[in-house]
Amino acid sequence: MIQPERPRSSRPADEHLTSHQTVTPAKLISLAGLGPDKKLVTCSDLVDWCYSYYEFVKLRDRTAVTAAIAKAVSSGDAGYVVGLVRQGDDVTPRDRRTVRIGQPLLADEIDLSDDAAVLWADYASELVKTEQPDPATPGKNAAGDGTTEEPQSGPQPEGPNWPAPGQGGSGATPPRKHEVIHTADISARFNRAGLFSLGRALAKLRDLDAQVDIAITLRVEGEVNRTEFRNAVIEPIDEDGHDVKVQTT
Repeated sequence: MIQPERPRSSRPADEHLTSHQTVTPAKLISLAGLGPDKKLVTCSDLVDWCYSYYEFVKLRDRTAVTAAIAKAVSSGDAGYVVGLVRQGDDVTPRDRRTVRIGQPLLADEIDLSDDAAVLWADYASELVKTEQPDPATPGKNAAGDGTTEEPQSGPQPEGPNWPAPGQGGSGATPPRKHEVIHTADISARFNRAGLFSLGRALAKLRDLDAQVDIAITLRVEGEVNRTEFRNAVIEPIDEDGHDVKVQTT
């Protein structure tokens, strides 16, 4: 994602250092420059810009950014998605079914990594839009070719013939109520390619009315930008995790 060129401000240096605790959703969207020419901005870029460019408000912590994004998405002023695909300079959502807009969203649900993005509202609406089939016009069949559908004749299919209570028989049995799980212990290993599926599973756990305890062990090998890794990976874990231990070389 190419960062926008921001002209240097001529304001005194002490004004550049002014920090704020909050930022309005409208201000954040405006500063991000979302529109027809820039349909999305990664959350990591948005955070970096808040601390890098004079025109961006200087925030004391990342929670102001997550709160502004959550409000913008909940009000339908912007979209949000986790899971991106990169092809050259093009960045697009991996699965449009995961795009959120106009839905209640909490600040602690916002991922500020480079795999999450804030979307221009029109673009997000286009992605989540589902095409509904046009209802058949009276006097026309569903194909709309002007021919009239004749009513079907003959016996209509009936539902399953469940045995009456107390009666035997070899017919089908009535459906049972949904079975429930009282406890679940899961152990698994993932590489980078499986993180998107893992994220979907964790998102579901967040919505369950149940106690959830997760213990993770992460092993990352490669040449990774230390500042970016700290901001996007370590800090979110450190904010809400318990007994966090991090060792980097």
